[in-house]
Amino acid sequence: MTVAHRLITIANYDRVVVIDNGSVAEYDSPYALLVENIGDKQITRKKGLFEEMVRSTGSSMAKKIFDMTKEQYEKTEGGKRKAKKLLLDLENE
Repeated sequence: MTVAHRLITIANYDRVVVIDNGSVAEYDSPYALLVENIGDKQITRKKGLFEEMVRSTGSSMAKKIFDMTKEQYEKTEGGKRKAKKLLLDLENE
């Protein structure tokens, strides 16, 4: 667990917990917290604490953070999808 004061620090994490007033407000991959639909190529979510924090860093830094979150998501989730497909293929042989 990391308590981060800079969003760039956690941009490549698998999961993020956003706490608001002592309660969990959001929990997911950083990328999923920034988009309405997986596959979006820019920040598309409109109402979220994490999204709001990322946007507040300014357009240049927000884009950098977004790009890092998307790359990490594709690495980790893409790897999970490939592993599941491989297992299914092996089961069907």
